[in-house]
Amino acid sequence: MAARDGLMLALNSGGQRINLETDCLELVKMWENRHSECSRISHILELQQVLQSMASSPIKPLDGPGGYLRWKESMLLCAHTLGVAHVLSEDPPTGGEAVSKKKWARDDAICRGHILPTLSDRLLPDYARHATGKSLWEAVARTYDVKTRCVWSKLEEFYFDEGGHFLEQLAHAEALGAAAELSDDAVACLLTPKLPEMVGTGVTLRLGSDKKGMSLVWESARRTMSRIDPVIQSVFGIL
Repeated sequence: MAARDGLMLALNSGGQRINLETDCLELVKMWENRHSECSRISHILELQQVLQSMASSPIKPLDGPGGYLRWKESMLLCAHTLGVAHVLSEDPPTGGEAVSKKKWARDDAICRGHILPTLSDRLLPDYARHATGKSLWEAVARTYDVKTRCVWSKLEEFYFDEGGHFLEQLAHAEALGAAAELSDDAVACLLTPKLPEMVGTGVTLRLGSDKKGMSLVWESARRTMSRIDPVIQSVFGIL
């Protein structure tokens, strides 16, 4: 409306109003269409840049449990970039317009078509039978997604290696707790008795403070390491 009013005002001359409203509306419509087209082209160019960047770092084919997590996150990024990730969690539309069904079928074909080539030659025959992206995605997950019981066992058996980097080990233990679907406080409770003595003491002394859970464990660990000599860190196994 602002563009149309501006054009009408510019066409007034000597107090005489020239009635070109139809032409003005056409001009405004042309401008809006051009703006929409420019936005669409800009989106396409941006998508092309993202895809080119992804092509320069191709997804390593999945060939076993060891590479599943990296493969999974890479595929999710790819699906979201292409705008087809919704088919991984949605069922095909049963009603509605034919246009919606056609779009879903197209998105599903794109998603499934991007997943299959990232499976190794050994695995591809086992999963190619799945007709939709969702069923294919869930089939791979059934095989390789780490089960909670397995992670729980790893967390129970976990111990800090005095010859390793302590903070890295702490991050790994925390990740095991998250994968086991334990609360932050539960992970901290399980890990505190396993901590090197100097760090564990710091956690115990600060219980009841504003910090709690793994935040307290991390704060104690970092504070302890920053205050003692590297040689002593080595002696107490918190390097």
